[in-house]
Amino acid sequence: MTADSAPSRSVAIATNNLECERHIQYFSTIERYFIANGWKVVTDFRADLVVVCACGFHDAMYNKVCHTLAGIRESGQREASVVILGCLPKTHAKDLADSFRGPVIPYGQEEALDRLIGARVPFSEVQAPHVFRPQEERPAEPASKAFFHIRIAEGCLRQCTFCVINKAKGALRSTPSKEVQRQYRDALAQGYRRIFLMAEDTFAYGLDIGTTMPELVSSLLAMDSDVELHFGSLHSRWLVAYGDSLVEWCRRGVVRHLHVGLQHVNEDILSRMGRPARIAEICAVLRRIKEASPAVVLSADVIVGFHGETDEKFAELVEFMKKDTLFDSVSHFGFSDVKGAPSFEFDGKLNPLLVARRWDILKDVLGPRSYYNRTEDADDGYRKAYQATFNNDYSFCRHTFVGP
Repeated sequence: MTADSAPSRSVAIATNNLECERHIQYFSTIERYFIANGWKVVTDFRADLVVVCACGFHDAMYNKVCHTLAGIRESGQREASVVILGCLPKTHAKDLADSFRGPVIPYGQEEALDRLIGARVPFSEVQAPHVFRPQEERPAEPASKAFFHIRIAEGCLRQCTFCVINKAKGALRSTPSKEVQRQYRDALAQGYRRIFLMAEDTFAYGLDIGTTMPELVSSLLAMDSDVELHFGSLHSRWLVAYGDSLVEWCRRGVVRHLHVGLQHVNEDILSRMGRPARIAEICAVLRRIKEASPAVVLSADVIVGFHGETDEKFAELVEFMKKDTLFDSVSHFGFSDVKGAPSFEFDGKLNPLLVARRWDILKDVLGPRSYYNRTEDADDGYRKAYQATFNNDYSFCRHTFVGP
């Protein structure tokens, strides 16, 4: 593959995850990169090159890639013309080495892709899109409604015992405040008012560069506060640590939705997850937020069936959700092991059938608050992305970014 021949070549870009906004930005950047180098993006595995942008947050994602590779082989495509990119090459390196012999390029090492295709425009010079969509058929939204995404950090504090993404993303690396402010000004200049500040652990921002998330947000709002800020999942430790700031932003209407990574309510389980917290402190902050701004939407992630979750500890979670009046929506997940995560070595593992039964019980307890019982937003973009990710091994990526 050479730069001279690239303009006549075609590339099919596929992914196993349409839900994570950071992953969507990644594969939309890959699409922009190939277009900048004169390639035609198609939705056919018989293209000159197939690129699989592979999320690796769970073993199920690895299985999806295996099924996708089988489909690629059935199309007649040579393995040498298939490239696997993203987090999976780091989170599931050994498994991938055993099942795939083609080129593998881990997240953060995309200069290898430059050499592979003889790029005229190197990956390092391609700007990651700020506005993107997971699926081609999803219409682009006007600036007044669309989210403008600003990547404020990479990596995390690497403390969650059930997670392997830190293997791909590494330690926390915050974007300098001045650069975030520049991108914020660009968003406003282009007419965007819904700003998504994203990272693996958004509110850990600044701990490595001598600042904090509240200081960053304050500097942005000082420039222009006629905005709606979104943060992705909020680790409960930051909810408590930065409660005063969150209450104030909600009171001002700058923040209208908070999604809390609650994960559980039993403190022993939370400690085993590497997320120690006191539920009473979390609820106290959430009540203050609701009092300051009753219209704020509060949602949460919860995991059932983590190692060591006894009947009594699960009952504690169920009782909490029965009495809860704070969360408007709950996304609940049945835990399953991920090879390579610290928790993979833990004792107290539950039978998968028991985990599934507990998931069903919680779904019934939550009623309309369960994300999986909701019907009123059946046509929203996020739900379609979730269904596509859940139901399909892969989706093609084309026309995923908005703008030049």
